[in-house]
Amino acid sequence: MEYNAGRPDARALLDRLVALSPREPTAHAMLGALAFRDKDCELAVTHFKQSWEAINGRPEALIEYVDCLFQTRRLEEAIPVFNRITELLPSNWHVRYDLAVVQFRANHNVEADVHSRLQESPDDPILNYLLAEILSRKGVQPGTLEFQEAVSAARRSIQRNPDFVLAHNVLSKLYLRAGMAHEAIAQSRLVLKADPNDQAALYHLIMALRKSGNSSEIPALVQRLAQATTSAREREADINRFKLVEQGVKQDKDTTSSQRPGSTAN
Repeated sequence: MEYNAGRPDARALLDRLVALSPREPTAHAMLGALAFRDKDCELAVTHFKQSWEAINGRPEALIEYVDCLFQTRRLEEAIPVFNRITELLPSNWHVRYDLAVVQFRANHNVEADVHSRLQESPDDPILNYLLAEILSRKGVQPGTLEFQEAVSAARRSIQRNPDFVLAHNVLSKLYLRAGMAHEAIAQSRLVLKADPNDQAALYHLIMALRKSGNSSEIPALVQRLAQATTSAREREADINRFKLVEQGVKQDKDTTSSQRPGSTAN
């Protein structure tokens, strides 16, 4: 009851339970959830690791677990948790996309996994985009089968989801690599209609206009790209400052709690 109501003594009760029964998975799951709410991912991961029996059928708890694994850069550990979430939520494309991103960053053979999944869902826009992105990052060159595969996958993704900005961006990048400036311009303009500050689209458009010999728009676009980049950095700095403030507040609370009369001194 204390846990569900969010009472401050819930953690103390759960800590005592874990002290009495160190392998009790439900208590660890609850402590992991409390730590997640406090944005203490290191502590959350410690508890979630010991609560698999309690959380492996609960997508909401697994998502909290994998979020903290990702934030603490434990990419290898995040992959099996993501795989379990995809089993529980097979139709959730956000989870499949996040899994592919983690696999890619962990240097797993995500290309083989995407190919395998495309055998089952050949028209899936996310999977087709991921294949195009992976091949593009490999540096596939025009005139090769892999390059044509990348272009075809990006086009298929857009056919199935015309508003998929990431697919338009990767197709624009591939067109640029092939010297197809006008096609790259068209893709970039589609993205910028949806998001005028998309940095990738602005960059691709500048490069494509240069290749096409049409330079009249470039100065204004360069200025827009600089502003978009600055704004993105400012947002990231604001987020980091907010996190530092939250951490400071939490530390102050912990210090105050430890200094209360009756608290045990170390």
